[in-house]
Amino acid sequence: MTEQQNPLPKAQSPLPKGQKQETMSFGDALLRVTEGKKITRLEWNDKEAYGILQNTFLTLHKSDGKFYTWTVNDGDILAVDWIVI
Repeated sequence: MTEQQNPLPKAQSPLPKGQKQETMSFGDALLRVTEGKKITRLEWNDKEAYGILQNTFLTLHKSDGKFYTWTVNDGDILAVDWIVI
């Protein structure tokens, strides 16, 4: 299937236009979180969604401006499109 044939919407990158960053696995992204970094996935179509470590909990910030306890799913664990923001 070519990109033109793919029926799924193309995700918008949370990075500024033209800026590229190396992607990583979830395990590598978790290491960055323990260093105090914010992580997100390129697949997420929400530029305000990111994960952080907050009070020893993995927390997800969403576009409504609130933080939620992050229930990690299989898609998160198997994804290799994680970036640090």
